[in-house]
Amino acid sequence: MRISIAICTWNRSSLLDAALAEMAHLVIPVGIDWEILVVNNNCTDDTSAVIEGHSARLPLRELNEPRQGLSHARNRVLDEAAGELILWTDDDALVDPGWLAAYTKAATETPAAVFFGGPVDPWFPVTPPAWLKKNFEIFAGAYAVRTMPPGTFTLNDRKALPFGANFAIRREACVDLRFDPDLGRKGQDMIGGEEVSFLGRLLDQGQTGAWVETARVRHYIARDRLSRQYLWDFYYGKGQSRVRMSRDVNTTSLRQLQRKYWKTKFKIWTGSLRQGERWARALKASAITRGTIDELRRRG
Repeated sequence: MRISIAICTWNRSSLLDAALAEMAHLVIPVGIDWEILVVNNNCTDDTSAVIEGHSARLPLRELNEPRQGLSHARNRVLDEAAGELILWTDDDALVDPGWLAAYTKAATETPAAVFFGGPVDPWFPVTPPAWLKKNFEIFAGAYAVRTMPPGTFTLNDRKALPFGANFAIRREACVDLRFDPDLGRKGQDMIGGEEVSFLGRLLDQGQTGAWVETARVRHYIARDRLSRQYLWDFYYGKGQSRVRMSRDVNTTSLRQLQRKYWKTKFKIWTGSLRQGERWARALKASAITRGTIDELRRRG
């Protein structure tokens, strides 16, 4: 089996360096032919030098994508990948040594599945604040942390799709599919959802996926993301993304959305001292609603 590992990167060369160093410890099963594609999406740091520094130990290929945005970078992988199975991870994720082997085993043993996902565990460089630790289950999605019940099972629900830091797709299943350039990170903005939209379209075609609990990665959570402002920005972007994906936006009027926004905003104010579950859920809902309102207005 041929395997392509895909990493899209933009100006995070130190994290990419750590991610590639970890890939040197991957267990490669007998009969596997593999490559690592690193998409340089207009980096202005020393990304190319970092890739070159690992090229003696890893089957690396650098791709340059001039169109800014994660979806453009992901689409470049679809154009260039030689593998029958494409394994996706991020430049700020560390894969377990058995990660590649777990996905290749799942692809062989579950031929009906066209995509796969695995757990994403948090990797904190510093101790998170008490309010975040207390509410981490509520905010886990903002840090691309994904857990599921034990076992391997079918993925056929949009609410249980894998995150972009850790998933795999069969190349033959996405010949006619592309990642939506209107979604996904571009520079510093917080628009996301490109992988959810992509995998959701596979579900719409009647395809299914498989959860692979042994294909684990650890996702770096930078110090500057351990803040209420980061969470607000993330969930604001999620509201914008929902509008762009359309499917997740209900038909409520802007007036109703405004009422919801101020209601949740009030809950944030009243719960700010204890910063418990009620406060956390209100912060999340309020930011999503505000992002939804502003994106709807922007689109006229």
